[in-house]
Amino acid sequence: MIRLLTILMLTLASAAHAQQRPTALVSTSLWTHFGGNPAHGSCVRTQPVDLSTPIWVSDGDTSSQLAFLPQSGIVANQSNLYALGYDLNNPSTDLLACFDQTTGSLLWTAPVPFGILDSWSTPAIDLASNTVFVASGTFITAIDASTGNQRWQTPLDKPVVNASPVVTPDLRFADRLFITDYSFGSSTPGSLYCINIDPYHPTRNPYLPGQRVWSVSLGGSTSGNTPAYARGKVFVSTASSAGTNGLVHRFDARTTQAPTPDWTTPNPFPIGFFSGVTLAGNSVYAASYNFTSGHHNSNTLRLNANTGEIIWSSPSNRTDISPIVLDDGRVLVSAGPPTGGFTFFGSRPSLALYTNAGDLQWDTAIETHSDSNSNGTWEPGEPYLSVGGWTHLPVLIEHNNQHLLYAGTLADPDSNGFYAPCADLRLLNIDLLPTDPSFIVDHFQGAGSTPAIANGRLFTTGTSGIHAFAPSPLRSR
Repeated sequence: MIRLLTILMLTLASAAHAQQRPTALVSTSLWTHFGGNPAHGSCVRTQPVDLSTPIWVSDGDTSSQLAFLPQSGIVANQSNLYALGYDLNNPSTDLLACFDQTTGSLLWTAPVPFGILDSWSTPAIDLASNTVFVASGTFITAIDASTGNQRWQTPLDKPVVNASPVVTPDLRFADRLFITDYSFGSSTPGSLYCINIDPYHPTRNPYLPGQRVWSVSLGGSTSGNTPAYARGKVFVSTASSAGTNGLVHRFDARTTQAPTPDWTTPNPFPIGFFSGVTLAGNSVYAASYNFTSGHHNSNTLRLNANTGEIIWSSPSNRTDISPIVLDDGRVLVSAGPPTGGFTFFGSRPSLALYTNAGDLQWDTAIETHSDSNSNGTWEPGEPYLSVGGWTHLPVLIEHNNQHLLYAGTLADPDSNGFYAPCADLRLLNIDLLPTDPSFIVDHFQGAGSTPAIANGRLFTTGTSGIHAFAPSPLRSR
């Protein structure tokens, strides 16, 4: 009898242990979110990859030919990578596709709700539960990362457009997914949703996986407002609507009741945010999108993450992309719509680098513009280095005290469409001026949409599929 009781106790203890999540399962070598991690830093410390020749290019297998959502990002775990697209033989259904990182073999596809308005939402991976989350249509869909089987699907009140899910890695037993819906142009403010992703427990976590814990109105419209998370707090911005400037909020991620913000900071200018925020150190960064003409017609904010106090606000190009923060505090903003028939915007795709104090160091479009008629303004046909852009999030590599950036070039909308895949990928030394001959370190033509770096490899999409790049043997020595 004692022996049976001992076995039963050990079995129960083992089962309880199996339900525990690690205190924080995160990785600096994987790419689990838009921008790499829940803070959206889009930065890794690794050696550069060789852009001369991809180690593989894949668009599916013999039974399916895939096209990928042009500006959506890729995510990757220890062995596989995941991208959103569709089968060219059945373009009415969106798919999450899983590929082997080493060979490029298509392992499986899983249907997901159709994304509206050319949404470029990026999936997110929860490493602890081996789950990939997709925000598309009016749903959050949870998919087994190994098999492609759907685990659960949760409806939202409104659709998701351009916003990507963020997953908490460190709340033990009660980890959550956060997402915003789409309300731009509506009289109803957008909402932030908190969805449980952990197993049910009667006291520690009385929610089923996929169950909505709460949702809260954000007091402004939303489109592309990807939340960011760190240390028990979730940060989110809004667009401007009904006379309300764009807002940045901080909420408690651990509450089980619809929360009020810890703080709310309005943009000091009547401009909204159509992108996610970025967390770095004790600061939160947000970049806006102004619909009026002009190259630096918008602004980028740096806020104190604890108080919401504005540290600085600087003029910047319009963008739907989160800023990137360097280890020395400088800030890089990828912004500007493509040219072609959209020259009335008065801005161009560019990368701009700011000091820790918010002073502009350089802007690639301004620095490289060849003003052929010397009138001090850019006009169609005048050349400049087109790199970055309003829908493109580059990847920063910090290696040997250098700051190297992988940045794509938006396609010409007149010939390829407004949301076509990026046509080029460049490696830039952003410690130099854009006019320096050594500013462009490496260049690949044919792909370059929002890349990801995992296990030392870089993955990006183009018109012919996913391209994978690895360090050259010379650089590996």
